[in-house]
Amino acid sequence: MKYTTTFAQLYSQGRPEYPIEVIRDILNGFPMGCQVADLGAGTGIGAYQLAAVGAKVWAVEPQLAMQDNGKTHPHITWVLGQAEEVPLAEQSVDIVTAFQAFHWFDFRRSLCECCRVLKPQGRLALVWNFWHQKDPVSRAYTQFVYQLFLEATGQQPIFKHYRTVWEHVDYWLFWNQIRIPHFRGLQRHTYTFKQALSFAQLVALTMSQEFIFSTHLEKSFVAEKLQSLFPDHRKDDEIILTYVTYLYLARRP
Repeated sequence: MKYTTTFAQLYSQGRPEYPIEVIRDILNGFPMGCQVADLGAGTGIGAYQLAAVGAKVWAVEPQLAMQDNGKTHPHITWVLGQAEEVPLAEQSVDIVTAFQAFHWFDFRRSLCECCRVLKPQGRLALVWNFWHQKDPVSRAYTQFVYQLFLEATGQQPIFKHYRTVWEHVDYWLFWNQIRIPHFRGLQRHTYTFKQALSFAQLVALTMSQEFIFSTHLEKSFVAEKLQSLFPDHRKDDEIILTYVTYLYLARRP
């Protein structure tokens, strides 16, 4: 999917940051000013959080619209490129990250590249935010978004499209913390946090879901649909979504 300026602006407006504990755990054990390659950087949400606490970040993003609407910081250098062909030198970074992005990559090719650009004993950090299904508001919102897609397409959204049966196996082993190629010490950390959104931000969050944006639904239509959800769950003109965040860490030999 080729992202437009409109999509990038919606993404910046609606998408949440990541818990500060995630950022601390990614950088734990590395010195101030360590070199980080953030792959599939999007508009730089994770890259900015890393840079704000002292990391020097190479924000690698293949979509120009996302870069053009990306966050700026003296410690962020934007690079046009993709995870399967990272435009950085061999053994040039201490940490490789991917925030809400790794599932878009070719599993094995991207991991080969992560291993190539990482220094020995370097860290791989893969992060995802999910709406927390134990929270009633977040569960209602999830159901709303999925129903919106179903009504528009007649299909259920799928989080990950596996290219081959072997990639399906690779992901199963990864999700269950059993194995990830080229790396050792795979472990998963879990966090929860809340995001307060105005109605406009809630519309932007909804429209910034790739599977919703791909339906070409009008923003006004989505906003009208959300009017049925927002009043029942708002608090002081905001809606509070709860997220569960998964951080997968592994080490390059």
